[in-house]
Amino acid sequence: MRILMVDDHELVRQGLKLLLEGEPGWTVIGECSSAAECLPAVEQLQPDITLVDLSLPDQPGLELVAALKLEFPQLPVLVLSSSEDMASVSGALRAGAGGYLVKSARRDEMIAAVRTVAQGGAYLHPRIASGVLNQFKSSNVLETPSLELSERERTIIHYVSQGLSNPEMAHKLHVSLGTIKNDLSQLFRKLDVQDRVQLIRESTRRGWLPTG
Repeated sequence: MRILMVDDHELVRQGLKLLLEGEPGWTVIGECSSAAECLPAVEQLQPDITLVDLSLPDQPGLELVAALKLEFPQLPVLVLSSSEDMASVSGALRAGAGGYLVKSARRDEMIAAVRTVAQGGAYLHPRIASGVLNQFKSSNVLETPSLELSERERTIIHYVSQGLSNPEMAHKLHVSLGTIKNDLSQLFRKLDVQDRVQLIRESTRRGWLPTG
């Protein structure tokens, strides 16, 4: 996996690089200390995932996340921040981040977050997940028209919320990879969402996923 890091603290970048490159096949291919360096680096290096700090010296991290997703919509972005403020978390998700992790996370949480988001999944740090899900659910579920979901569709939504990849879901459900892709496409159309992060948001808002 090719990883690009964006953080203005060199010691933080060094620590993250040491941790991430301990995983077989993972390489930090670039480091940026400012938002201005990031977009050119993505274009030149073509990373598999970009890790973005929200506190950057030249531009708010949320604006950088939005710019990255506008310029490179297929690029997975994981936000790393010392803040657990719900406004920052919600802002990062609305900007298009695939996940949000606090810098105090354990090594196993860091590895799981990077792997999940890089594979197209969604990841929220366990300490903030409950608050975020409650926030989305509070957006008045009762006003949302009901939709009929099959048992497999509900199971897929659950698996997506757990960060499972398409091949992992296919294996668990004993169906082909193509079937899983078709089911996800149908769910996206049915719920009018564009990706897995939005699928989790909408499913939580409708009360299909637990908040605790």
